[in-house]
Amino acid sequence: MKAVFACALLLLGIGCQPSTAADTAPGRLSYAASLVPAGNGMRLDVELSFPGGDAGRTRLYLPSHFSGQRALYENVHNLRAASPGAALADTDQPDVKTVTFPPGQDVRVRYEIAPDPQGASGQPGAYFRPALSAQEFHGIGTTLWAYPAQYHKTVSVSLHWTLPLGWTFCDSLGAGQTDQAFTGTLEQFLASAYLAGDYRLRTLRAAGQPITLALRGKWKSSDDALASVSARIVEAEREFWDDRDFPSFLVAVVPTEPAGDGGSDAGVELTHTVLLFGDKSRALDFSFQYVLAHELFHTWNADAIRTEGLYWFSEGFTDYYARLLLLRAGLISTDEYARDVNRVLREYAQSPARSRPGDEAARGFYAGSDLSRLPYQQGMLLAARWNVQIRAATGGKSSLDDAMRDLRRTARANDAPVTAPDIAGAVSRYASQADPLGDVRRVVTGGGTLSPEPGALGPGWALRTVGVAPFEAGFDARATLDARVVSGVKPKSRAFGAGLRDGQEVLGCTAWTPGDANGRIALTVRDAEGSRDIEWTPAGDPIPTPQFVRAKAVSDADCRAWFGNPTPPAAR
Repeated sequence: MKAVFACALLLLGIGCQPSTAADTAPGRLSYAASLVPAGNGMRLDVELSFPGGDAGRTRLYLPSHFSGQRALYENVHNLRAASPGAALADTDQPDVKTVTFPPGQDVRVRYEIAPDPQGASGQPGAYFRPALSAQEFHGIGTTLWAYPAQYHKTVSVSLHWTLPLGWTFCDSLGAGQTDQAFTGTLEQFLASAYLAGDYRLRTLRAAGQPITLALRGKWKSSDDALASVSARIVEAEREFWDDRDFPSFLVAVVPTEPAGDGGSDAGVELTHTVLLFGDKSRALDFSFQYVLAHELFHTWNADAIRTEGLYWFSEGFTDYYARLLLLRAGLISTDEYARDVNRVLREYAQSPARSRPGDEAARGFYAGSDLSRLPYQQGMLLAARWNVQIRAATGGKSSLDDAMRDLRRTARANDAPVTAPDIAGAVSRYASQADPLGDVRRVVTGGGTLSPEPGALGPGWALRTVGVAPFEAGFDARATLDARVVSGVKPKSRAFGAGLRDGQEVLGCTAWTPGDANGRIALTVRDAEGSRDIEWTPAGDPIPTPQFVRAKAVSDADCRAWFGNPTPPAAR
């Protein structure tokens, strides 16, 4: 997922003021950050300094929200003015303060970032909150740094870090350097990652440029395997875009504990960084590689090609290419590729949100519901459809790849967000008979459904409609587990057939794989007849679902060649 910073800054009024000649010079910010022992963990002490200006008054913005995580200002403690004559006052917004000071004086503000209980909860979204333990620290700029109102196109930032003895440090601005300088936009600065503690740093080379790989903990896969996969994914994506202008890049991998639901991988693309959170108990599987490929692709499709609210493009097309470039890099097989496409088709067919209009989907994007997944599904289907149309119109001489590269050139030339008509125009340039803008209006804006293109996986695969049982718990799982009392049991469900009834007390849960209709749910309950174990398969009535199956007449080599990768994984 590409975190959205620009919209948040605009909502705060930053960057909305008319520019003057003086505004084009960088605003100056200075941070001194110290990790100090606190209880059983650490806290982060921060001193911020900045020029006060002639008005004697400005706003100070505290960490607020990031990637669905809210109220980050609650981690800020002991906020106070530290320069002579300066004072802080509350506003009607908890994340915004007023700072007054003698005109023309540099202002110093101090505060502490305390350990975040939600960050240690193990929930995937909570990984993005600051983590402060006795062994390690990691945080993202927008969750750490307070900053004054800025009306400059760029900021000039200096940072000085003080660390516990023996701790390793790396970040988006320069691995191992505790004194740093950065000049760029405020958005770029806030989209930075910082890690310290018992991390292992390795320097790799991909497409002729250095990459720093930061790891900690004991993984089921070796450091060498993680390094090799990371380098191959970076090489594949830079080759796709023909872009190797990266003096430095950080891939940071933070281990998570097993989630018990088959995986807990998460990630985010930041400034010159991909920050990943992975289940260390699993091998270096498709899921982990996929998250890395997805987040890395945002370096271009979200940063270089900017959009405003077109999640079906920024996320859905990124999903499409993450899978495709893993295949081209020889990291997955055509069977693995098709298996994951079929997974998305099943989710889309079963999604109660697939007919929701675009404005509703946009509002629910960070809600963690079916609405959150809808743009990914729509975008993947549109990308596959337009790729087939371009290949058919050009006799296989061009593909969606060409339209994507054209969009990057357009975005770079115009220095403005790309719009839906821009995207449609790039596709129509190669497939004049296609109606990509009509597809967007019908499917994304209007909430229409989209069937997969039969030729989307090339000549090696055929599209069939099969009955697929959706996941159906058969009861209100959230309310039941929160109250520890069964509720919402559906009379015709398998849960009811197994003996689950409203009002039973839940004593324990020994099996639960959310979303897996072929898995099992096992609860220990108690009612008037005593306690007992109840177990069932959470599958509903089959739903007609399009799925790709291999066409036996086509060799695997020909299948791979159609995707642009004639070499199987074992030979690479």
